[in-house]
Amino acid sequence: MKSKSAEKLLKDIQNLEILESIGDAVSIQDTNFKIIFQNKISKGIVGYHVGEYCYEAYTLRDKTCKDCPLAPVFADGKTHTVERNKPSDKGMVYLEITASPLRNLKGEIIAGIEVMRDITNRKETEERLKNSEEKFRNLSENSPNMIFINKKGRVVYANKKCEEIMGYKKEEFYSPDFNFHVLIAPQYLDTVSGNFQRHLKGEEVPPYEYTVVTKQGTVIEVIITTKLINYEGDTAILGIITDISEQKKTEETLRESEARFRKLVETAFEGIAIAENGIFLEANKLFAKLFEYTLPEIIGLHISKLVAPESLVDVMQKIQSGYDRPYEAVCVTKNGKHFPVEACGKAVIYNGRKARITALRDISGRKRSEEESIKIQKLESLGILAGGIAHDFNNLLTAILGNVSLAKMHINPEDKIYELLTEAEKASMRAKDLTQQLLTFSKGGEPVKKTVLLKGLVHDTSCFALRGSKTKSECRFPDNLWPVEIDEGQITQVFHNLIINADHAMPEGGVVDIHAENITSTADKAGALLMPGKYVKISVHDNGVGIPKDHLQKIFDPYFTTKQMGSGLGLTTAYSIIRKHDGAVTVESELGKGTILNIYLPASSKEIIFHEEITDTVSSGKGKILVMDDDDMVRDVAGAILRSLGYKVEFAKDGTEAIELYQKAIISGESFDVVIMDLTIPGGMGGKDAIKKLLNIDLQVKAVVSSGYSNDPIMSNYKAHGFSAVISKPYNVIDMSKTLHELINSCIH
Repeated sequence: MKSKSAEKLLKDIQNLEILESIGDAVSIQDTNFKIIFQNKISKGIVGYHVGEYCYEAYTLRDKTCKDCPLAPVFADGKTHTVERNKPSDKGMVYLEITASPLRNLKGEIIAGIEVMRDITNRKETEERLKNSEEKFRNLSENSPNMIFINKKGRVVYANKKCEEIMGYKKEEFYSPDFNFHVLIAPQYLDTVSGNFQRHLKGEEVPPYEYTVVTKQGTVIEVIITTKLINYEGDTAILGIITDISEQKKTEETLRESEARFRKLVETAFEGIAIAENGIFLEANKLFAKLFEYTLPEIIGLHISKLVAPESLVDVMQKIQSGYDRPYEAVCVTKNGKHFPVEACGKAVIYNGRKARITALRDISGRKRSEEESIKIQKLESLGILAGGIAHDFNNLLTAILGNVSLAKMHINPEDKIYELLTEAEKASMRAKDLTQQLLTFSKGGEPVKKTVLLKGLVHDTSCFALRGSKTKSECRFPDNLWPVEIDEGQITQVFHNLIINADHAMPEGGVVDIHAENITSTADKAGALLMPGKYVKISVHDNGVGIPKDHLQKIFDPYFTTKQMGSGLGLTTAYSIIRKHDGAVTVESELGKGTILNIYLPASSKEIIFHEEITDTVSSGKGKILVMDDDDMVRDVAGAILRSLGYKVEFAKDGTEAIELYQKAIISGESFDVVIMDLTIPGGMGGKDAIKKLLNIDLQVKAVVSSGYSNDPIMSNYKAHGFSAVISKPYNVIDMSKTLHELINSCIH
């Protein structure tokens, strides 16, 4: 009968679909523990088990579990709750199971209903709260400050320091009869009570000073910081009290000292001090801060402790001779750090005795700016040289590389000659890379930037650079690393150079540690190297031989190298590229311990755009091409390449001739499909001016700009000048094939 009643009840429930709308897992078992109903959530958590006994379905037992919540429900008719946990692929899951009886109209128990709820978040919150409270008590009980919690006018917590300083036991503080007003000096009662009331209204109260009275009647000057908190479900006030009695005495002493020191401060640059026979008698805070001392430590110190050995003789001579004009020297901090200063001293009478007043300022920033300026001037000088040779050199390489790639097309890849031509082609490409490095320094050449994530680029570069080496790389890049806007080719070159240097520094092998982080440079910290803003910092760290101190200022100079093989352009190139990306490069090194090179690149907020990789294939074509170039060899090789690809070719030596040929072709009805123009024509019209005239003739002209000066701004921003595509010299058959195939088969012009 009970079973039939359970089935009828189940039918009613199913018809009403009541339990399917409940947000928890719900199941119903008859009095024999057989599952007769599960809602969707229950099925999702434990699987479909209707018709099975719960102890068999859930725990593979042959009888009910010891902690079964339904067993006592069927025994006493009351609701029972248990908690269980089970492992999952996301960790331990905690469940709360509440079991209640289901009765018929006679009040008889005919079934039991179980509601299962995931309480993992609650458990984790409880655990975090418990850990947080333990941390708070550990910190509080070991704090040098008095810490208390006041709830509804009663002290409900006070740390050990409160007992030690105020003289009361915790039991006294916590007593319902304890009036915390006895701890406050009468003249401050209104202030403290008023601030407590402001807190309770939700207002922020800044730290303030007042006076407390101990159990023994001792008066102590303190500063209190208060915060409104939730404590055991109620609003309370957390207070941190610091004894400032000694600080007040010190401040009074300093006020008296500052009154005597006023005249000195008015004549200062930055740091100010008075010395007698080289012993400091007085100093201002800035002077002490410069040298990383406290004021009491400065007083009585001899000047020789603050001057670097290389400047000591000169400084002492100036002091002894009464030198009274500004001069530069190198000083040393308490921690041994050397820094440049500009100083000026004057003889004065102090407390009736002869003394010397000195004012100085740290000029580290100015020195860094001067060094940066010198580096930039060197790079600009190299840039003038690079710009002068790039055009002619790349024309020669175009002839070599183009003819080699053409020759390879007519030889069997198995032939020995094919192998030799491939080696010649590789050598030409290395020459192209060297020219590209030189062009990095030239004026006007801007990076062709796009927004990327550095992780993949740096990882791939390190793997390639260290292929076949005893050295391995370890890259550590956080998932939240900001994107950067860079020229991928140039930045790849930077990291390739740095990683190769790191590898060479460890001839027996080792690990190059490359890690990145997000940093923010603020106005007060930016200095000469970085403008304020967000940056991605990448550090390349080796455990190699290190760099001698006297070489550190030279490592970015063109052609400076200590290696037997090497051009001396690797770090110079890296420095120039990073500067053109509005970034910075710094170096830290210690002989025998290794070197760290830090790269700073501005973070970007632009969207990252991914492009499909293009394969290296030769595409033949049809059409009529006009090649404009002043160099015979370039025209010859360009013509040979174009004919091998199936195109018809005509030539012009400059822009004027190209315009005439283009007009004649239009009139004859046999227009050119594409015009390839050299950007620079010595003594004649180059591509920059010729494209303007061609556009006046034909708005649909498809023009390709070509130059050996690949860093020219027009090459990186060719569309703004009217060109449809770009091809840098030197180029080969594949380069020309891709450019023309994409252009002729597209609708751009």
